[in-house]
Amino acid sequence: YLLTAALVVGFFGIPRVHALDLLAYFDFNDDSDPAAALEVSGNAPDAILNGPAFIGADAGGVTGSAGDRALDLGTVGNGASAIVSAGTHFDAAFINNSMSVSWWQNLSGIGNTSAFWIHSQPAGANDRGFQAHAPWGNGTIYFDQSGCCGGPQRLTVGGAINVGQWQHIVIQRDADGNREIWVDGVLGANAAGGEPLDAFNGIMTIGAEGNNNNNSMSGLLDDIAVFNGV
Repeated sequence: YLLTAALVVGFFGIPRVHALDLLAYFDFNDDSDPAAALEVSGNAPDAILNGPAFIGADAGGVTGSAGDRALDLGTVGNGASAIVSAGTHFDAAFINNSMSVSWWQNLSGIGNTSAFWIHSQPAGANDRGFQAHAPWGNGTIYFDQSGCCGGPQRLTVGGAINVGQWQHIVIQRDADGNREIWVDGVLGANAAGGEPLDAFNGIMTIGAEGNNNNNSMSGLLDDIAVFNGV
C-alpha cells in the first residue's frame, strides 16, 4: 500500500509535456511503384513523383546499406519533386502551434532551391506555411514559416552546406515561437518571436518550391519526417 501510494504521488508530481507525434515519414526505400514515394508511418498520403524525380539505386541512401534508397532529384532547377496531396495530416502541428521537419540530403550542386514546402494558403507568399531553402544560391539556409520574409517569419544560417556529402538538417519551432536550425547535430541559428503558424492544407512539396516546382534541389534527399512539436 505504501509503495502504491508513493507511486501515485510521484506520478502526479511529474510535469507532463506534450508527446511528440510523427505526422508524415518518407524513407524512399520502396521502388515498387515508379510513380510514387510511399509514406511509411500510415499517417499521410503517399507522395506522387513529379518530373524527373525517382527512387534511386539500392544502397544509395544515407546509410549506404542494402535496402536503403533515397529520392533522386537530379540537377538544380529541373522541376523534380514529390508531392503529398491535401488532407488533415498536418492539422496537429497547427493546433499545437509547433512543428519540426528532419531530413538528410546529399547535394550535387548549389542553387536557388527548396528542400520542401508545406503549404498554407493563409500564409501567403505562395502558400509558404513551413519551408526550407537548403540552401539558396548564396549558400545560406533559409527557414520560413507563416509567410515571408521578415524577422517573425524567417531564420537563416550561412556556411553550413557541403556539396557531395550526406548532411542532416532539422528546422523547428515550439509553441512559444522559438525557432531553430540544426545542421549535423549542431545548432546553427535560433531566434524567439516567431509568428504563429497558419493552418495547413496537407499539401507538401518535397524537393522543390510549392505550386510550381521551381527551385528544385539537386542530388539526393532521404528520410524526411514531419512532427507536431520540436
